[in-house]
Amino acid sequence: MVSTGTLTVSGSTISNNNAYEGSGGGIYRESSAATPDDSISESTVAGNSAAGGGGIYVRDDNSPLDVSGSTVSSNGATAGIAGGGAGIYTESELSMTNSTVANNHADALGGSMGGGIRTADVGAAPELLLDHVTMAGNTASGSGGHVFLVGAAGDATIRASICWPGLRDGGSGHLGLLPGGPGPDRLRRIQPRVGH
Repeated sequence: MVSTGTLTVSGSTISNNNAYEGSGGGIYRESSAATPDDSISESTVAGNSAAGGGGIYVRDDNSPLDVSGSTVSSNGATAGIAGGGAGIYTESELSMTNSTVANNHADALGGSMGGGIRTADVGAAPELLLDHVTMAGNTASGSGGHVFLVGAAGDATIRASICWPGLRDGGSGHLGLLPGGPGPDRLRRIQPRVGH
């Protein structure tokens, strides 16, 4: 699915698509104009694959995406450092509530970042909010099995969410922070329910 205008997905299933060497196996979102009301609700994005953003790929940095009551699972990203974000790859602000990101795999031999979610800094650094989100079984051959954050200015907030195995910083852990990217003062966990 390709969107160049306002993106609205509701009560839908997007599954088993492949962008091969491209991006956005399930959903590819790109627009030069700001669209503040992009949303995915009560939907499933599963079993898709691409070089980057196997499930969802948001290319522009001026269209925040709101995901609610949805599942992003079993998607794959096959490219190395330039790819990743097997579940979601976003260059824009991402807000997820009451959703599940599970069993997504960024497994390129060259080291792929962000099995569940990868943010990318292009201009305005993207902000990330995970509120009542379950993250489980996401893996990356590089760093950030669940989440890989890129961007010196964007805040990341993880609130009342379940992350299993537990989030940890650096290395090939489940939370990856790009050197020069957001430090501990930009990563905020509020009332977390985090697995260990």
